[in-house]
Amino acid sequence: ILRVGSTMYFGTMFGLLYLDLFNQNWNLINVTKGLNDSAIWDIIEHDGSIYVATAQGINEISIINYSLIPDEDNRFKPLFNFSIYDMEADSEFIYLATDSGLLKMDWENGYLTTLSHREFRKIKLRGNSISGTDDSLWIIKEGMEEKHITSNVQDFDYCGPYIWISQGGNASLLDTVTSQVWEYDQSDGIPGKQIYGINCDTDRVWLLTNKGIAFYNWKRYHHEKY
Repeated sequence: ILRVGSTMYFGTMFGLLYLDLFNQNWNLINVTKGLNDSAIWDIIEHDGSIYVATAQGINEISIINYSLIPDEDNRFKPLFNFSIYDMEADSEFIYLATDSGLLKMDWENGYLTTLSHREFRKIKLRGNSISGTDDSLWIIKEGMEEKHITSNVQDFDYCGPYIWISQGGNASLLDTVTSQVWEYDQSDGIPGKQIYGINCDTDRVWLLTNKGIAFYNWKRYHHEKY
């Protein structure tokens, strides 16, 4: 899910759904309108465009008129045979978790670099490093050094020196400085037996489960000391 101005974008298995929050109009961009594939795995915004990750590469969409922008310079053509699972971006590069490994593409010239051959499903850009999970959590530092953090990770999010991790029906909080871990499950109030996504901010963590969404004010009990 992504919000840009007054529009909400939703990645679905049948295309990119978007909602105009002012007039409550729903619309769909799918393969009949030019998408490479109906399955949308991720959505990001960069420099006035929406970029969608699909099972057959990347499409660029205008945030002005919601039309597909032709890939006239063939920048994304080399990605057509890749499934793109997740994306992160900064001003210079877009980072892509694909079925062929972790790739970095230069926004300006489209040059591709392979950072890892691991098949990550989720990635997070953080300073000069990028983290990813292929059931284990790894950090790839500048110079492409790979460091294993922990195993059995479906999703994760950083909050300062802490990492919130989803592990099937459980969640855990890892202090990256002390390596201390706190674990949470249904007995702590997680409503479902399966956690599909986890995100946090400086005060709360929220978990998307098969029985709804749970919120937890974790900063009441875990105080940053660094």
